[in-house]
Amino acid sequence: MDFVATNVTDRLGNEFLRVMMTTSDGIKAQRTLTVQQFCQLLHVSQEEILTFSEYRKDFFPESTICGRIADYANFDCIWSVKEGKRCFVYYEEHFQIPFPKLIFAISVRKGIVVRKMCFAQKAGDEKGDALYRYPFGNVSCEGYICMGNISLENVCPESFAEEFFLGVTNDDYYNGGKVEPKYTQRQLLEKLSELEAFPDRWLVKYEDFDLKALTDRFKNAK
Repeated sequence: MDFVATNVTDRLGNEFLRVMMTTSDGIKAQRTLTVQQFCQLLHVSQEEILTFSEYRKDFFPESTICGRIADYANFDCIWSVKEGKRCFVYYEEHFQIPFPKLIFAISVRKGIVVRKMCFAQKAGDEKGDALYRYPFGNVSCEGYICMGNISLENVCPESFAEEFFLGVTNDDYYNGGKVEPKYTQRQLLEKLSELEAFPDRWLVKYEDFDLKALTDRFKNAK
């Protein structure tokens, strides 16, 4: 087996090795590893099954709810992002609006985000399992994120959230069921631009899906 390792630094300054492996049969595979993981890989077969370990504090955010990792290119993470005011790009317009507390959930395989979801929670609900619909466009009512043409390669949770907030939002996946009362997205943005905090009473709750169900789904992901 041949190895070609390239040193890489991501946008947050984390250093790791991108390793291209080629078997005697000419089969190629790419992994993104720490130096320690690379040394371990020298002693195992390319055909090894990924072994996930729970929560690694040196990789996942402090706000991680559920995390497991095989290496930097293969992991699952569910984490929260605090409520607060952010710039929101709606088509070609910019609004400074308050966001509710958000829950992100992603699965990364071979360096690519293969599963990505987003939900809202009420700001004061620190220990509750209740989930609410993300109140804007580009996320379906079931919580699935459409990232458009944003690159989803070689990400970590922090960089994924950063790309999400920098993305342009349109009216895809937006409908009157995202918030109560039933504003259009433009009306919602205009109302929010006058406020300092997102009104939690506007959030629409999932009746048959909660944080525990989301966590169980990701713990069982392959």
